[in-house]
Amino acid sequence: MTEHDEWRSPALTALDKLSGCYKAVAQLSTVQLRTLHSYATFRMIAIRGIVSSTDPADLLQEAITRTLNGSRNWDSQKIDFVTHLKGCMRSIASELAKRARLELEAAKDSASNQQAIEVEYYAPLQILDDLRIELRQDETALRILELLLQGNTRGEIVRALQMRTDVYDAARKRITRALYAVARRRK
Repeated sequence: MTEHDEWRSPALTALDKLSGCYKAVAQLSTVQLRTLHSYATFRMIAIRGIVSSTDPADLLQEAITRTLNGSRNWDSQKIDFVTHLKGCMRSIASELAKRARLELEAAKDSASNQQAIEVEYYAPLQILDDLRIELRQDETALRILELLLQGNTRGEIVRALQMRTDVYDAARKRITRALYAVARRRK
């Protein structure tokens, strides 16, 4: 390695990572995109009604943007791209929820907005309550839902509940269907 290769190596490594990210985005299949959109929809449950300017597509787009601009690093040797994006979305949704809660707390000081704030604050909690009621006969789905709301990943939940991944996947589909049913009734 020459003296010039020493300073070029980190730059080339960064470019390789960046091109790998662009390639991974371009190679996302329709099924993977649907999976990511469903996950984004699920992550938005807790902040829907609080954050009105963001939807699941925005959450997914932000995760991809942060990965491509380098603010979220993807180690392709340790984690697959879809899982990386899910982690990014979980983190971004958490940031949005924290920011929204801070804004709500600041706005609560205003007496004229008190009633509107209460409606906006409790709407996501009511959606979660409705979702739990919808799933009341499905103990597996309820346990998975609670662990998802705590921020656990698929792998963590499968290990914690000692279940096969196909059982987890089937329960996640039931949760998603129940969520859509709740959303339809709330319109």
